[in-house]
Amino acid sequence: WVWYSLRRGMTMAYYEDRVPQEIKPPQKRRILLGAAFGSKNGALALRQDIKHTMQNISNAKWLRIDARRPSKDRLEVKVYKDSVFCVVPKGDSASRRGLSTCIIYGSIPIVCSDHFVLPYHNILDYSKFSFHIPEAACTSFLKTVENIKKDVIQSMYAELLKVRNAFIFIPAKKTNTSITNNTMKNVPIYVDRNTKSDTFNNP
Repeated sequence: WVWYSLRRGMTMAYYEDRVPQEIKPPQKRRILLGAAFGSKNGALALRQDIKHTMQNISNAKWLRIDARRPSKDRLEVKVYKDSVFCVVPKGDSASRRGLSTCIIYGSIPIVCSDHFVLPYHNILDYSKFSFHIPEAACTSFLKTVENIKKDVIQSMYAELLKVRNAFIFIPAKKTNTSITNNTMKNVPIYVDRNTKSDTFNNP
């Protein structure tokens, strides 16, 4: 299952050592639309289009991520935790771990990647807490975000809170054990507690 999913561009839950216990509701966030990414060769044109579109949207913030900066800085977190929506474009591959970061910090994801196989896609209804937009329509959709009604935002945020824990992975101890192996050990527990399903055993 892991090999099958990763080969198709799926992003697993990843190690996050600063998971916030409390996150802001939408009405207390000062940024409507946030994004944080650098220049990936495989998605340069799309990312440039998103950047330029956001520059013309009021209350939007784009942050350039420099691959040379220390990873501990996590500057993107400052954007996501204050954004109602966050843009998740593709990277060099179809997947991007920024999806998990958005969800962990309570920002509703707008995924712009045609071939992104979403984590737990066969047991979670992503339409309830995110938008998955074709790459060709991404910038057009971003221009309409200001028109999304408050009750829709509140509903999607409430659904996001229900699934948020599925995207958090914190090992009990920092060991050399594979994160993927630990994650897969925990997946059946999450599925059993939340869906009473054995879907993950039947990819």
